[in-house]
Amino acid sequence: MTDAHATRPMTERRTVLLCALLVALGPLSLTLYSPAMPALAASLGTDLAAIQFTVTVYLMGFAGAQLVCGPLSDALGRKPVLLGFAVIYLAGTLLCLFADDVRDLLVGRVVQGIGASGGVAISRAIVRDLYVGAAGARIMSITGMIISLAPAAGQAIGGAILTFVTWRWVFLAMAGFGVALGIMVIFLMPETNRHRDRAALAPGLILGRFRRIAVEPIFLHHTLLVAPAMGGLYSFSALMPFVLIDRIGLTPLAFGFAMSLSALTYAATAGLVTRLLRTISADRIELAGGIALFVSGLLFAAQVLFGRVAAWTVIVSACAWAASAALIGPGAQMGAIGPFPAMAGAASALMGFLMMGHGIGGTLLVAASGDAMRALGILPLLLATMGLAAHLGFRPAARRSLARHIARQG
Repeated sequence: MTDAHATRPMTERRTVLLCALLVALGPLSLTLYSPAMPALAASLGTDLAAIQFTVTVYLMGFAGAQLVCGPLSDALGRKPVLLGFAVIYLAGTLLCLFADDVRDLLVGRVVQGIGASGGVAISRAIVRDLYVGAAGARIMSITGMIISLAPAAGQAIGGAILTFVTWRWVFLAMAGFGVALGIMVIFLMPETNRHRDRAALAPGLILGRFRRIAVEPIFLHHTLLVAPAMGGLYSFSALMPFVLIDRIGLTPLAFGFAMSLSALTYAATAGLVTRLLRTISADRIELAGGIALFVSGLLFAAQVLFGRVAAWTVIVSACAWAASAALIGPGAQMGAIGPFPAMAGAASALMGFLMMGHGIGGTLLVAASGDAMRALGILPLLLATMGLAAHLGFRPAARRSLARHIARQG
């Protein structure tokens, strides 16, 4: 039975709301969990390295599954694939809820990451289905402003839950959000993909599309900047609890509220970007964000190098990183998938995979360093340097490729 609401065209307001909630599923599942990590280690009788690895495997599932759900949504449609991945997410959340040891938790987090991947990969494709150019960047900026509240809420709620009840209630909250989101997709979302083609499920065609996207200079110019910016935000979920709670001594509740400041900074900056896009090109805003990201990486490194690490210095640096990511995100995400209207799902999936790949690399570096403070000084600066260098390096080729695309369309 088709609900009347789901057959109505997607207005800009409904697009923003739905895509924001879809994207929020991934970071919310990470940040709700973040304050519980030390308690999980004690409850399950394991060490902190094993609990950190649960973040890594979540990101692995989240990253790898995007390469599946994106092409699936190009072939079968956005709506049915979203619903299928919502069911997978719920299954993984229940596995975590009833975990008795760290192995059960690892399996549950992998499955949960796979399910959450549908929201972030397909939401960008939905925006590309409906909007192009500056309009699409504006939608992504508004969406980013809204979803940035998810980590703030997640960390604060996670800390509050642990103040009154056990860590299992964290996963119960995740399950409730997943069910509510699935209901919204069923009743409020029409199908937006007008290029559905079941033949696109052929493995050779999928690989060919990924190859075409991966060598496009426009895609590389934007993606290799936004990937370390967003990957850094994911890496911080594995790093910051051990810096601010274990080393500096914040309580889980104080940690949640402290880290929510970076999310609020992201929201405020995204709101500013929405206004700036009326008069300044998305590309110029993106470049400014890349430079700011490098500066924030220097802030992290300087405080560790000179032994001046304190709660306020870490939080200020994290806020600077969040503001930089908000400047980069809208223009980069729409710019990267813009040349691929018939395979927006695949382009969005590959971008998401690279974002998560940087997050996975960051969490592995945190675990391998054996010292949260050392990782704090190295990881952000490394990611920012790689991102800005790649963005500037591909800039000339991207401009030439864009001119060719415009000439063909003309």
